[in-house]
Amino acid sequence: MSTQRGISTITVIIVIAILVLVAAIAVPAWRQHESAARVDTALKAADAAKLVVMESATVHGGLANVKTSELGYNSAAITSPYVAHIDIADGGRITLTTKDTGATPDPVLVLVPAQGSAAGNAGILNWSCSVAAGDMDMVPGNCRTENAASAPVAPPSGGKSAASVPAARSS
Repeated sequence: MSTQRGISTITVIIVIAILVLVAAIAVPAWRQHESAARVDTALKAADAAKLVVMESATVHGGLANVKTSELGYNSAAITSPYVAHIDIADGGRITLTTKDTGATPDPVLVLVPAQGSAAGNAGILNWSCSVAAGDMDMVPGNCRTENAASAPVAPPSGGKSAASVPAARSS
């Protein structure tokens, strides 16, 4: 009586098929996670620009008085490998252009400040973030708003928008 020892060809083929299926699902998810992490790192590099806007709004009496020519912000000093450029417009609107994130195309984010309107919150800036270009799945959840050109300058009456983030982020 002979007994069969070892693994049959069918068993090997089934195991390989399962591994291919798992890899087909896991690799794209991992790439998306890595790209989103790079965009988040680029977004953290914009904190310096947020601070410049906040300081200018405080010194000059509000966001309406924030002028690009008076900021003295040097975007070339940014050392993040995922930031191509940061522009600050009059009124404090920040445009963050990313690079080398793994997303196609690299996302362009727009950060719009809004001054606190409640009593005692006049100096606090709330930031709304939206995507001007790029894949929405590659950006942090607080930036998943489309059409940055029409992003609100102030939060709607009755509270903050869901996309508002505080001026200073804790790390």
